Amino acid sequence: MLNGPPGNRILAGAWRLAIGILLAGAGCCSVAHAQQPDLKAQVEKANRALGQGEFGEAASIYRLLIKYSPDNGALWMNLGLAEYMQGEYRQASGHLRSALKFDSSLLPAHIFLGASLLNLQEPSQAILPLQRAVSLQPDNAMARQFLGDAYLTLGKFDLAREQFLKLCSLVPQNALAWVGLGQSYEGLARNHFHSLQRQFPNAYWTKFLMAEEFFVQQKYPQALALYRQVLAAQGDLSEARSAIVEIYRLTDHLDWAKQEQEAGGAFPARDCQNPSPACSFQQGDYERVLQLVPATKTQDAEAMFWLARACDRLAVAAFAKLDELPESADRHQVLAQIYTDQYRYVDAVKEWRAALQIAPNHLPYEKGLAVALYESREYEAAEHVLQNLLQAEPDSGQWAFLLGSSLLNQHKASEAIPYLAKAVKKAPKLMPVQQALAAAYLQTGDPQSAIPYLETALPLDQDGSVRYQLAQAYHRVGRHKEGEAMLQQYQQRQKPAASNEPKEGEITPP
Repeated sequence: MLNGPPGNRILAGAWRLAIGILLAGAGCCSVAHAQQPDLKAQVEKANRALGQGEFGEAASIYRLLIKYSPDNGALWMNLGLAEYMQGEYRQASGHLRSALKFDSSLLPAHIFLGASLLNLQEPSQAILPLQRAVSLQPDNAMARQFLGDAYLTLGKFDLAREQFLKLCSLVPQNALAWVGLGQSYEGLARNHFHSLQRQFPNAYWTKFLMAEEFFVQQKYPQALALYRQVLAAQGDLSEARSAIVEIYRLTDHLDWAKQEQEAGGAFPARDCQNPSPACSFQQGDYERVLQLVPATKTQDAEAMFWLARACDRLAVAAFAKLDELPESADRHQVLAQIYTDQYRYVDAVKEWRAALQIAPNHLPYEKGLAVALYESREYEAAEHVLQNLLQAEPDSGQWAFLLGSSLLNQHKASEAIPYLAKAVKKAPKLMPVQQALAAAYLQTGDPQSAIPYLETALPLDQDGSVRYQLAQAYHRVGRHKEGEAMLQQYQQRQKPAASNEPKEGEITPP
């Protein structure tokens, strides 16, 4: 749900906490010959810079100090943290390993080595240092968060669930803890569902879960057909009947809904004298479902059915906890990232703006807002945010591309061209960037300049629009033969392809 590697999830202000851990004892950063006033002063200066977020300056001083005390693990650790905070994860991981070579008890070094490896897309390598951090300090929330993130990235959802359950008990106000727990349950539900589909594709348990998925996607005819198959095979699944009634109501067939409800009659009460996954689910005790199904029964269709449903409900409950958390920038950030993953960009914009109300000018929030504004087609608002981002990060091809595209979508092609040209230089192989620059040249009446970028973007052309633009550009510069050939390719793509897919069904009466 959340974008980017999980290891990069240090929320606003959390880096200050991390640095506080490192600098808790100034004595840990003493160096050989520390009695020399200039070296002692440099240690204090480096620590002060690190604590104030001046990471580049801090790193420079630590490198100098390490020359005088190359076996001081604390100095290597602080250098690694300063580099981590600047996004220099490869350098950070090397220096944090050096810190642990000299002192394996340095808890923050284990934590940020794991976090660096996560950001380097090496989650399997991150596990060991994070496990060691948890063993050194079991109640360390940051270590458990990163370890849970590593397990999530590897698809080890059971192990991730263990970490996030503990994290939620340690820091119940932490939004990321509940998100991680929800993602763990989502992954478990998905795995059980896929196992059920693979092993028992025609079982009514499988069809019920497929019907639920169609229902959530508002594909009511498909859901209705599957629910009816479920009832035909297993008449005591009362939820299937209730779902059919709801489908009729949602599609304005109230008379059919009433008829279905009356015709269904009463379902036999489930015998719940003895514990069972079905009874525990019915009672809302979803964790009990997970306890009642041993690993030996995960090849059983009914067991996988109740496991998948229970995990899905537990995921919903975990995400719902976000609404109970107190107002904070972190909470708004997490919600914005969830909405972004769900393509709900308008809602994401609201959350990023709320986060910025609490933490003004916080660069990660500005970045999230810029992307959400662009994706929700609020180009004028995006333009202003992107201008600020480019001032902060003038070498960013991403911000240059989004700013140029925002201007282009406001019919400001002349203003867009310098930014898009810059983006092309930064990412010459990204075809959407090529296409955008070509479109800007075409809007300014310069087809000759547009042609090479359109030609580069041809592999991206799914709907034929690039071929059409290129055909027009060829004709405008007198390359008529090439223009006709490209136009024929465009027209060929416009012919409707024959489909073997069945037509979508209709809502049928009871």
